[in-house]
Amino acid sequence: MLTESKIRALKPRARRYTVTDARGLGLEVMPSGLKVWRLRLSAKRSCLPAPANETLGLWPQIKLNQARKTQYLILKLYEDGFDGLRQWRVEQVKERFATVREFGARYIKEVIEVDRKDPKQLTRILEKVVFARIGERVMSQVTGAEVRELIFKKRDAGKPSAAAALRNLMKRMWTMPLCAGRRR
Repeated sequence: MLTESKIRALKPRARRYTVTDARGLGLEVMPSGLKVWRLRLSAKRSCLPAPANETLGLWPQIKLNQARKTQYLILKLYEDGFDGLRQWRVEQVKERFATVREFGARYIKEVIEVDRKDPKQLTRILEKVVFARIGERVMSQVTGAEVRELIFKKRDAGKPSAAAALRNLMKRMWTMPLCAGRRR
């Protein structure tokens, strides 16, 4: 069984490798040091014609307990039949093609308001800077150049701390999948 300390101790090798947890959950360690949660699903336990893999997300954005919760959810969907899994994938696709404004509103509700005592500053940054400039763009189509432009514009206006807060906020938005089971 994996633990957070064992995961932190995993070092990259010349070739990628997987360290397993239980019931098909594993952490794949890439040569670059990137660690990806994967769930291997057997054809015997599911209605699939062949074994399948589900990617759950990156560590440390998704901690061990979150990966296990998502594993439980997916295994339950497989036990309930293919329709449950199909619906879960539809939700993932909707999230992938959400506009920045739609995703941001969900991010405010499910992450910022849950994690922060006073979410006003981050909410204001999203509404006045991000939504005003790129709010109608699809999340997956926003380029790094557009994000840098927003950050550098803030920095060049003499607001380096606001630029740093904007950078951190946008980085968390684009790297943290919401489908991985948020802590409540």
